[in-house]
Amino acid sequence: MRLFTRFLPIWILLAVLLLFGGYWLYWNRLADGLAAGAEAWVGARRDQGQKAAYDHIEIRGFPYRVTLEIDRPRIGGRTGDLAWRWQAEFLSAYFQPWNLNHAIFVTEGAQTVAWRRGDRRGQVRLTARDTRASLVTDPAGRVLRYALDIQNGGADIAGVGQAAFDRLQLTGRNNTGENQARPAGSFDFGARADGVTLPPGWPMALGQAVKLVRFVARLDPPVPASPARQDIARWRDDGGVVEVSGLEITWGPLAVVGEGSLTLDGKMRPAGAFSTRLKGHDATLDALNRAGLLSSGAALTAKAALGLLSKHDQDGEPYVPAPVTAQGGRLYLGPVPILPLAPIL
Repeated sequence: MRLFTRFLPIWILLAVLLLFGGYWLYWNRLADGLAAGAEAWVGARRDQGQKAAYDHIEIRGFPYRVTLEIDRPRIGGRTGDLAWRWQAEFLSAYFQPWNLNHAIFVTEGAQTVAWRRGDRRGQVRLTARDTRASLVTDPAGRVLRYALDIQNGGADIAGVGQAAFDRLQLTGRNNTGENQARPAGSFDFGARADGVTLPPGWPMALGQAVKLVRFVARLDPPVPASPARQDIARWRDDGGVVEVSGLEITWGPLAVVGEGSLTLDGKMRPAGAFSTRLKGHDATLDALNRAGLLSSGAALTAKAALGLLSKHDQDGEPYVPAPVTAQGGRLYLGPVPILPLAPIL
């Protein structure tokens, strides 16, 4: 017993060294596996006819995480009739050694997203102070949840000009029947944009500054198989609808809060109906009149009609409960057409 007590510190030291050595081996196996997995993923994309590449991968982060530092990642391909590509200057992918089903991605430098559908082309070059994404998968690799958060960003939109925003957030969840509110096969998604400055090439009656746009929505099964036009059209023809449970817009004098449903018409234009509360309606109608989108007579008529419907919230501020509808390629505030709507595809 005395001998054991005498050598106890040595046993503790040996145990610590064994644990550390075992963890070091485990971490290196994970790092090698992730590096090999990245290369296999690139190869699989190429086998599927896509273009995927990077210049170099470095593995770091011992002991608390495994970090893949990737120089000039790029990927492109075709989904139905949509050709697309993405590239960045630098991408870091962070994994916790005890949970490889959750990855955090951070980009540095500029990113470029380009696409082509038929004769229509588009490209956006994005820069931001901070760009982070989170991806959660199940053990089989299927995506369960994702989130994207971009702060203090600017976007150079080809053929349009420069836009900017304070913050942009996107979220999504593939539901697996966790409860009645999340039926299997449904898809929850949302977006929020704060402090948006629209490009000067987009003349807007309510100004170039949009304080807030936020929505939360659900897509019930069956969801479109891909963003290809034929798959979106098939989803629409089968009665596909996006249920928007939360909508909020603050743009110039106008503030909108509401909920409703949205689909596409035969020409791929937004179509749907929303129940909303509007604030700043008089100033909004004046702005539409100044922009030539609404005649003086129509503006006065709309003011009178909305004034009769006006109520006051708990803070004593006036608002109008008014339907907002999209039909026939126009957006209507009550019976008043306020904006044209173009096909999205």
